[in-house]
Amino acid sequence: MKRKPVRLFLVLFFALHLTPYTLSDVEAAFRDMGWGARPQGMGGAFVAIADDANGPMWNPAGSGQPGERMGTFMYSRFYAGLKGVDLSLRYFSYVHPIENVGGLGANWATYNGNDLYTENTLSLTSGWILRGREPELYGGLSVKYLQHQYHWDEEIMDLSLIHISEPTRPLYISYAVFCL
Repeated sequence: MKRKPVRLFLVLFFALHLTPYTLSDVEAAFRDMGWGARPQGMGGAFVAIADDANGPMWNPAGSGQPGERMGTFMYSRFYAGLKGVDLSLRYFSYVHPIENVGGLGANWATYNGNDLYTENTLSLTSGWILRGREPELYGGLSVKYLQHQYHWDEEIMDLSLIHISEPTRPLYISYAVFCL
């Protein structure tokens, strides 16, 4: 009888301990680009509470928390004072509560990189109240669509030359000119 809790503890300990090592090589396509002013003000710790309209992007279980309809908009432009640099984020998120059940959420986020690269993310989420009394417990599910667009219309030519000296003096000299 005493062996079951010990075995369960060991299995959970090793499973949770090894998970970061197995997932560390997996890079998600849905990166945190800094969506939402409040989550960024919390230094990324917002994922732990996710209790407003930013919840669908950070933690889908948070879609079940707000008791009223909420929406948020964000626009951010990086390096705004630099000429010729147009790096920007646009973000919209909305949460609609369903009484005694949870809530539904949707968001759209886009990253624009100097008109050379665009990334759009559309997310639909659902959050459920699993336990409404203290301690509260919420669950959630998120379905995301990611679109990448590369806008590169120039043709590029590279020129290179390698000079190998005589066999008695092994000297290699290479010249390269890129992006002619």
